[in-house]
Amino acid sequence: MPDTYNGSAPFHEFFTQFNLIASANLWEEETKTAVLLTYSLGKAHTILESMQNLENLQFEELKKF
Repeated sequence: MPDTYNGSAPFHEFFTQFNLIASANLWEEETKTAVLLTYSLGKAHTILESMQNLENLQFEELKKF
C-alpha cells in the first residue's frame, strides 16, 4: 500500500509511487480512486472532500491535481 499523503510534500513524488504500486497490484480505475482518497490526509483530504460528486470522481480527474 502507498504511504499517506497530507499535502506537505510534492504531489508528483507521492503520485509516482502511487502509480507504481497501482500498476504492480493491477488496480482498476475505481480501486485507484478509492485508495487515493483513503490515503489522503489533512489538507490534501480537505481539498478532495470539497469537490462535488466525490463518490463519482474518476481517477483521471484526480490526476489533474
